[in-house]
Amino acid sequence: MSVAESLDTNTAAGRLVLNIMMSVSQWEREAIGERTRDAMAHMKATRQAYSPTPYGFERNGDTLAPANDELGTVQQIRDWHSAGWTLRKIAGELNRLGVATKNSGVQWYASTVRGILVNKLYAAVAA
Repeated sequence: MSVAESLDTNTAAGRLVLNIMMSVSQWEREAIGERTRDAMAHMKATRQAYSPTPYGFERNGDTLAPANDELGTVQQIRDWHSAGWTLRKIAGELNRLGVATKNSGVQWYASTVRGILVNKLYAAVAA
């Protein structure tokens, strides 16, 4: 059955076919989401490059390689956060010190700092 064909939802059979089509569509959406989630988790776990390149890493072919100067900044962010600094204060200090972001010319924001603090990718490289 295609979208172009009419479906009589006034009959039990028509409603059954419509419900089956809706269930299959929902299953397909969920399956795509699960495959995407699993593929991204695998890429992160094996440090394969994905877009955009995270702060603290550089692309080395199709893998991510640690960028030690940026990972030093990640560790400083963790230290400040452990000392009780707010995300906004950390971002302000990074801007004041002139620490470059991954996108040159863009300043640090509290949301950027938070993203670094919650990203599990850094756990293995900057402890």
